[in-house]
Amino acid sequence: MRLLLVFVITCLYFIQTIQTKEILCDTEKGFLCYDDTRFYQCVHTGDTKIGVVTGELQNCPKGLLCNNDKDLECSDEAKLP
Repeated sequence: MRLLLVFVITCLYFIQTIQTKEILCDTEKGFLCYDDTRFYQCVHTGDTKIGVVTGELQNCPKGLLCNNDKDLECSDEAKLP
């Protein structure tokens, strides 16, 4: 019975791991905009320019918009191009 339980738990773990998709950041900045008001934080390892998204979506503060072309994740919407 224990062996069956260990087998089921192991299978569930691998199913969850396989279904997890990595989102890549192709920017050297530490963020990737998801839409106008939300962004992901990115982690870069080594000397590569490609990073991996970490954590959940982050929200810009009210009145600010996310723009991949800026240095910071969220900028004043009046100053966006």
